[in-house]
Amino acid sequence: MQDQIRRAQELGQKLEDLIVNAGKITIKTEGSPLLIGFWSLVCDYQKGLLNLLHWKFYAAAFALWRPLIEATIRAHLSLMLSKEDLHRLRKDKYRVDFKKIPREIDEAFGLGQLFQNFLPEPVRDALHSYTHSGVVPLRRRFDGTDVAANYPDREILALINTTTSGVFMVTSLVTKHFGFENEWEEAQCLYGEWGEHRQGPTEPPEGV
Repeated sequence: MQDQIRRAQELGQKLEDLIVNAGKITIKTEGSPLLIGFWSLVCDYQKGLLNLLHWKFYAAAFALWRPLIEATIRAHLSLMLSKEDLHRLRKDKYRVDFKKIPREIDEAFGLGQLFQNFLPEPVRDALHSYTHSGVVPLRRRFDGTDVAANYPDREILALINTTTSGVFMVTSLVTKHFGFENEWEEAQCLYGEWGEHRQGPTEPPEGV
């Protein structure tokens, strides 16, 4: 598990460095500043949750799962929303409809059913529960009759894999939007190399 955490940390840092070292960013649309801001958030969230996993603060790490996924979604929204909705997003008055948005993102970016498969209803409920101290993380505080963290390896690996994939997805979006073609190609290679040694599922669990 520590090796999987370390490899995810290395990939996340390499992806972040691609953007940091790409050169001057030219604002292209109203959503450009939001996009780069969400990308920065995603990178920060991933670093935080991986460090928490390293020290086995599982509840805190899992609580960051939904914010990272939502930042990934909002990064895509920053390039596809209407001017009115984009204004609401800037004013923090836009609410993500997790039932409708996955399909709309897939259609807008030609992603097939990527986001729809990634966020079916049971998964959305589990992520919500982890963040808002619901029954899912509550059950993870017991190991039989003992009060102890009880997070299956499969779920820990799913957290590592999905959040690292989120960093890759938003990095790809940033490189394409700002015309960093060399960095986009490098991101694909880095993600492919990481995937060759990845263990566990690449989708969130559907709760317990």
